[in-house]
Amino acid sequence: MNVKTWLSIARGAALAAILLPASMTGASARTNVCALKPQTGIASWYAPALEGSRTSSGEPYNGGLMTAAHMTLPMNTKVRVTNRLNGHSVILRINDRGPHVPGRLIDLSAAAADSLGMKGGMMRVRVKVLCPEDERLILLTPPRKPPVQSAGT
Repeated sequence: MNVKTWLSIARGAALAAILLPASMTGASARTNVCALKPQTGIASWYAPALEGSRTSSGEPYNGGLMTAAHMTLPMNTKVRVTNRLNGHSVILRINDRGPHVPGRLIDLSAAAADSLGMKGGMMRVRVKVLCPEDERLILLTPPRKPPVQSAGT
């Protein structure tokens, strides 16, 4: 299956989860969105000139918050975005629609782009929807301790 076909199927599944009532899909919209496989693609970031402008959710854009724009995911969906080059990842909340440039998967706030180590205006990322069970695992997982180095090494 080529990338264009996969994106079309993923967008269709996301739209069905958003637009169709649970009685027609056999499950809740959140369950359907949670079933989506992770996406990979190009991320870009909001220009500083957009600071304070209204997002699709109605809230003003704040580049200091960990938020993002996605074309199909429901508002307030939490996603883990991972930089494919350096492995850094962040958890973001979808609060806007975009990107409005063909070939891009997600638009990041300035804070998110900085946390991921974005150099320039774009980078390859992996986007995974976080569901309630994922959030519990994140909260219950203790932080990893760095390995102890012995004095002789």
